[in-house]
Amino acid sequence: MAMESPITKILFPPTETENPDRETIEFEAVVDGRNISCAVPYQILYDHFEAEHSDPLFAFMTYRKLVEQIVERRIREQRLDADGGIRLSETDFAPGDSHP
Repeated sequence: MAMESPITKILFPPTETENPDRETIEFEAVVDGRNISCAVPYQILYDHFEAEHSDPLFAFMTYRKLVEQIVERRIREQRLDADGGIRLSETDFAPGDSHP
């Protein structure tokens, strides 16, 4: 889904919540005043950020800035999902995007 004009401001308010049914941490990006729903699957947190299976939210909070950078990259590249949101996947991670 392409955005119509250049993006000037991306914010990430503290809206993170766990969704155990979908096995994701969900959060919002606000792009020039428009909310975009974002999600990072637990499996990404386990694989890239050494999350404990008992507490994926802790891993998200610990590595939130890196997750936000990856989401921001997708927004700036106008790579939104069909529903207008962003659900991170393995293909979003470049070398160096994981916990050292």
